[in-house]
Amino acid sequence: MLERGDADGAVLDEDLHGLDRTRLGLLKARQWRLVLLSRQPESARWDGLPGAVLHSESDPTQILHALQNASNVEFTRHRSSSPAPARLRGRSHPSANGEQSPDSVQVEPQCAKSRVIGFWGGRGGAGKTTLALNCLALGGAVEPTVLVELETIAASLAAYLDDGRDGKPRRARSTLLELAAVQPRSAADWESALTRILQPLGSYSPHARLICGIAHPEQRSKLSEPAAFTEALIGALRERFARVLLDIGSDPLGGESTEALIASTALRLSDQVLVVATPDRPSVHRTCMAVGEAGHRLDRQGVGLLINRVEPKTSGDVSWISDAVGLPILSTLPADDKAQRRAIAAAAPVVRDPDSRLRRPLAELLEQLGSPRSLEAFVPAPRPPRRRPSVRVWGQLRTALGIALGTLGGPR
Repeated sequence: MLERGDADGAVLDEDLHGLDRTRLGLLKARQWRLVLLSRQPESARWDGLPGAVLHSESDPTQILHALQNASNVEFTRHRSSSPAPARLRGRSHPSANGEQSPDSVQVEPQCAKSRVIGFWGGRGGAGKTTLALNCLALGGAVEPTVLVELETIAASLAAYLDDGRDGKPRRARSTLLELAAVQPRSAADWESALTRILQPLGSYSPHARLICGIAHPEQRSKLSEPAAFTEALIGALRERFARVLLDIGSDPLGGESTEALIASTALRLSDQVLVVATPDRPSVHRTCMAVGEAGHRLDRQGVGLLINRVEPKTSGDVSWISDAVGLPILSTLPADDKAQRRAIAAAAPVVRDPDSRLRRPLAELLEQLGSPRSLEAFVPAPRPPRRRPSVRVWGQLRTALGIALGTLGGPR
């Protein structure tokens, strides 16, 4: 419509209109009057775009005002240590006395912070579900946080959190499948369905809730409109929670399969995508393949690497992974194998372990993404008391010592 000259300007949405490099280049070259809605209006990606770049949650009055003045303004990003609101800076025009007087147009939408965080990566078990669960535990200690396991083939969250001692799968009773079966449409429908399906994580994280994924592949066919359902679900959770964590499946994104539609929608709607990889070369190769296949879905700001299970003595410098994958490294997370084994036995997040090496770096990562500081608020499990040798053990040791001394010819 713009190319035909049937419109003087347009309001574009970053997600709705799929603004890849080619389309952005065309918009910058033609200099149309535009207002772009983005979750990250201060991103360098919008430099050179004519008109205004506002936050996607801006008030309609602000959007209309910006569109009316789009021909006289240029977008300016503000860099600072904390997220700054996007502003419109008017071009200077000479006044009657020859002085430069800038236009008074200024639009300040809400600050962009990562409210929806997606954990994603290539196949191979890099630990994205484990990291998402532990971020839920830490975040839920200080603010309303929810984790959705968007896995439709081999969801494992319910199995991880069920201790299995009585053989009853408590967590698997309320899953993504049950929520989809309700087919909520209105806000009241979503409120009722989420109240019934959402599960608490534990008393140690009072504001944390979770939705487990689909464990059996044959059940995914019951999701009749996976993309629309995923988008509606994320929208409903954004209204209810301060932070929404998405455990996105690692299946190929191409085609029209249920897995591809759910994952593509989740990646598009995430404010921050955390691509999880381990420092071994096979994992990096799989990550490169997945990022390459994702294509335009990751062609934006708000995408970074989490390098998981790093052992300084054996992994060495991991900065080469950023060059190999083409994404910045947001955080390197240490291997925590001993605490992880204890956590699996206890059916609890590993950050609950008093000796966990993962708790501090994950808390710092969440703080970096805009969450309140959780390290002091989160209380780990009490350290188990040391077991003292029983009287029977001492008796066995005394007998063994007597036999040893007798064998060596010592006193009996």
